[in-house]
Amino acid sequence: MVSFLGFGDPEAISWGQLLYFNYEQLKVSPWASIIPSTAIFVTVLGFNLLADGLSDAFNPRVK
Repeated sequence: MVSFLGFGDPEAISWGQLLYFNYEQLKVSPWASIIPSTAIFVTVLGFNLLADGLSDAFNPRVK
């Protein structure tokens, strides 16, 4: 899950490892990093929107 920081299982392929391995090729082929970085962005945005929705639905002080 945090393999883009250098932590995690080295045998498992993840979005972070894809970004890390394509970092040196960024100037030559930037499209290779667009897909994993977009996937990370969309996932984090989705969890943030879900948390905001749950907070609005279950927090009585906000109403």
